[in-house]
Amino acid sequence: MDGCNVWGILFVSRPSPDCIMQHIALCVDRVDQIPQLSAYGRAGTSRRHQARIRAYRGVKPFREGGHQLIGRAVANAAMHTEQLADLINLAIEELLRHYYELPGFTTLLKVAQKQRASTYTQLYTQVSTALTPETSALLDALFVVDPTLQRSRWDWLKDPTSKPTLTNLKAIADRLAWLVAYRPLMALVDAFLEAKRRHFATEAIAYDIATMTDMKPLRRYTLACTLLAEHAAQLLVERGSRWPRTRWTISMRWPCSTSSLPRVCRS
Repeated sequence: MDGCNVWGILFVSRPSPDCIMQHIALCVDRVDQIPQLSAYGRAGTSRRHQARIRAYRGVKPFREGGHQLIGRAVANAAMHTEQLADLINLAIEELLRHYYELPGFTTLLKVAQKQRASTYTQLYTQVSTALTPETSALLDALFVVDPTLQRSRWDWLKDPTSKPTLTNLKAIADRLAWLVAYRPLMALVDAFLEAKRRHFATEAIAYDIATMTDMKPLRRYTLACTLLAEHAAQLLVERGSRWPRTRWTISMRWPCSTSSLPRVCRS
């Protein structure tokens, strides 16, 4: 049974239950036409009626530009969100706004998946093209396992940081000093939107060395740069938020000038 929904968008549904067809037939006084519905669906009459309904409601077929329309809209939105449901809903809203027929859900899903993957590839390529052999080697060193500790810098990087108390200030300072060498790499993802950086960092934390080394270099380098940037930002924020309280504790323990404090406290 064909119809137009409340937005005026034409859709084609599966055969309706007999009770619904009988109810509609009674409402329009066409009960005698029910036996002919099956033949109507197989004939070309239904297609001609669809064209007339489109013309009457001002609805455009999806095949006449609808795919390109939602492709552009979803590509722009994919820079801001990761959720396929949000991308699909945006595609539907864009079609309704321009009075296009709604396609099947599978079509919308494939468009959303394709555009999201294209956005990822664009960001991966942006980072990869800016890398040099030296910076690539610096990133590769993160995944080298220390034979003594049986751990890599990648594992160490994902370790939760200790609270920035007076005792742990030196450990935080050492981590920040180690990250200085990676500043040029962290700058490569500065232009990324916050939602993308957060998504890539969360994804990187979930992967171990085996997973990271198995993935393509374009993606691996981007995830690594993002995690480095997010880790450095987290250290700075935590240190900054705790420093006033730590400074007050220091003044209570050492009621003297800062020149007499230990070097790590002064720094």
